Amino acid sequence: MWYESVVERLPSGPSINAVLQMRQITAVIAPEHNRIHHDHKNKLKNDEELLINQMSSHFKKFKGEFDNVAQGDWVKKAKNELDDISKKLKNIQRTEV
Repeated sequence: MWYESVVERLPSGPSINAVLQMRQITAVIAPEHNRIHHDHKNKLKNDEELLINQMSSHFKKFKGEFDNVAQGDWVKKAKNELDDISKKLKNIQRTEV
């Protein structure tokens, strides 16, 4: 089930049992909830991917405009910052929830 990966990341102790019991009860009483949760999670992940790709594309275009207009240390620094932000966004995209 989708919640097994969540349970693995929880700190050990009695709280894990409580969460497991809650998930098992939900699976028995309202199995459609698991499907709805999974659908929402997938939609959010797709939306996140789309937004990150759009932002990276805008950064790349903006960075390219610097090449045609300005030069200097501040330009180089700004371009490096845009690259760093793009890399961090891609790392967010690769991170599993």
